[in-house]
Amino acid sequence: MVKTTKYIYHSEKTKTTCEDCKKHDNEVYYDIKDIPKLPIHPNCKCWIEVIELNVSNNSKCDCADKFIVLENNLINSIKNTETMLNNIKDNIIEIEKEINNKENDKDKTNVIHEFYLIKNKTEDFKKECETLLTDIGITKEFTFDNTFHTIEQCKSNKELNKHSKNVSRLCKKLDDLSEELKLIKEEKKVLLKKGKEENKALKKGKETEKVSKIQKTQDMYERNMKLGQKERTQILTDIKKLPVEFVIGPVYTQASYNYAKNNYGP
Repeated sequence: MVKTTKYIYHSEKTKTTCEDCKKHDNEVYYDIKDIPKLPIHPNCKCWIEVIELNVSNNSKCDCADKFIVLENNLINSIKNTETMLNNIKDNIIEIEKEINNKENDKDKTNVIHEFYLIKNKTEDFKKECETLLTDIGITKEFTFDNTFHTIEQCKSNKELNKHSKNVSRLCKKLDDLSEELKLIKEEKKVLLKKGKEENKALKKGKETEKVSKIQKTQDMYERNMKLGQKERTQILTDIKKLPVEFVIGPVYTQASYNYAKNNYGP
C-alpha cells in the first residue's frame, strides 16, 4: 500500500552536535521502522518531524495496484495451464486405450500426436508465465516506491507498462491454446464415436456368423435324421470324436446338437 506519511530527522546543528546525529540530519523516511532509534546517545537532542501528505486520488500513482493485478493474472494463468496439462494427459490415456494396432487406428494416432504438440506448447507457455512473474518481482523489488508519488514520478511505470503488455499477450495466447485444445478434443470425440460404431457393426457381424453356424448344425441334425442306415453310419464315423454320451446310435441327438452349438460356435 502507498504510504502517505513522511518523517524528517532533525539534529540540533550546533558545535556540540556529534557526527552520528549530523549524518542523519534532514533524512526523510516513509516507514517508521526505518527511523534511527532515539535517543542515539545520552543528552541527544535530535527529533523527528511528522508530515501528513496531501493525497489526491487524481495525482496518486496506482503502481501498487498494478503490481497486484499483473501478479494475480500470471498466477491464475499458471494454474489454468496446470489444469490444461492434466486434462491433456487424461485425453491421451483415454484415446491410447482405444488403439488396437489396426489400420483404422491411424487417425487416432494422429490425434494423439496433436495432443502431444499442444502439451508441449502449454508447457512452454507455463514457463513463459513463470519467467515473467519473476521479472515483475525483480522490478517490484528494485524500482517500486511505496511512498506517495505521481505517475510522472513513478520509477516503476515504464517497466510496468512493458510487463502489462506482455501479460495481455500471454492472456490472449492462453485463450488461443484453450480453443486449440477444445478443437482437438472434439476431433477425439468424433473418432471415438466412430470407433464404437465400427466395433458395434463388427460385433453384429460375428453374431450373425454365429447364428449361421448354429443354423447349419441344426440343418445337419435334421438332414441326418432323414438319411438311411448306410449314410448315418458314415456320419457316425465323421463325428466319432464327440464324447460317447452325446451320441446315441448312428445319428445326432438333440444333445449332440447342443454340444456342437456350445463347442463349435464362434
